[in-house]
Amino acid sequence: MMRTAFTQRNASQEEYSGRMRMPLDLIPRTLRNWTLTVWELQGAPDTWGEQLVEKYRKEPVFAVISGLSNTSWKPIHAFCQQEKLPCMLPSIALPPKETAFYPLYYSRGVALEADVLGKHLRSQGEKMPHRLIQVYRDDEVGRSAAQSLTESLRDSGVQVESRVLSGQEPSGLDEALKDLSSEDAVMLWLRPADLSAVNKTLPKQLPAVAYISGFLAEEDYSFVSKEWTPLIRVVFPYELGDKRQKNVASLKKWLKTWNLPLVNEAFQSEVFFNLLFLTDLTSQMLDNFYRDYMVERAEDMLSLGSNVSVYPHLSLARGQRFASKGAYIARFTPDGKLVAESDWIVP
Repeated sequence: MMRTAFTQRNASQEEYSGRMRMPLDLIPRTLRNWTLTVWELQGAPDTWGEQLVEKYRKEPVFAVISGLSNTSWKPIHAFCQQEKLPCMLPSIALPPKETAFYPLYYSRGVALEADVLGKHLRSQGEKMPHRLIQVYRDDEVGRSAAQSLTESLRDSGVQVESRVLSGQEPSGLDEALKDLSSEDAVMLWLRPADLSAVNKTLPKQLPAVAYISGFLAEEDYSFVSKEWTPLIRVVFPYELGDKRQKNVASLKKWLKTWNLPLVNEAFQSEVFFNLLFLTDLTSQMLDNFYRDYMVERAEDMLSLGSNVSVYPHLSLARGQRFASKGAYIARFTPDGKLVAESDWIVP
């Protein structure tokens, strides 16, 4: 997607590209092509800092865009801040808690979901569960998500029990969900490979409700069996229904035009939004290619263009570093569709 977009954008920069000229094109400026440099990091996250320094030494770049990681992002965050590199909207489940000037994010990821769920449970008053059992993998994302939910429910009256999922077999989830009662709530901070065990797991007593993370589930709900369907709620950080389809229509049309597959709608919409936003952003910068100015213009401009992402609304302001600030609590209809059960919750 990114290579295709760079090729398309560079072609439009040519003086006689055949495209319609805009008033902005009449302002004298230097036409600049974009060059895409891919940095693929290897090994453990604690070695990434040195790798980034070496890659940046060999191939200096102006900004880091649309990064991807399913583990840590801290080394990239720290590197971008150290080198004063704009780090624009990576696709990650857990940004660092400590904000900085140069990195900008779509949302706070699973930490946001934890706060949304905490606010939702607190709003239930007397119907609030007495006990919530959260299950997670012992990795940075899982630990941080569980810790965030524990903090969000502190002094709420809900007893939070954290249980680490061990092993790859359904028996591991059986063990984690032992001694459930019909009055308990469950939160599964799990990815699709682990969630697939849910349809093979039938505790002696099902809980009152079981929540799952929209970020970690990656919109793969094939695990939901008929026994679990009425109980499952998704802390869902994206738009739903017709509004979502309207948002992603441009993405689908662009992918079809360039014969590219739609593999992961949420992820690809993030990349597509970022590419269009960068095109608008750099056009408005004219010849003022200063990194601090790029970040400041991004703060002002993010909410002004078309929203082609799966998020309901994206916006930044001075000092803000997370563009989407809420989530729904969603449920499944009898025919398997995901619909909002709550309003958009901003903690």
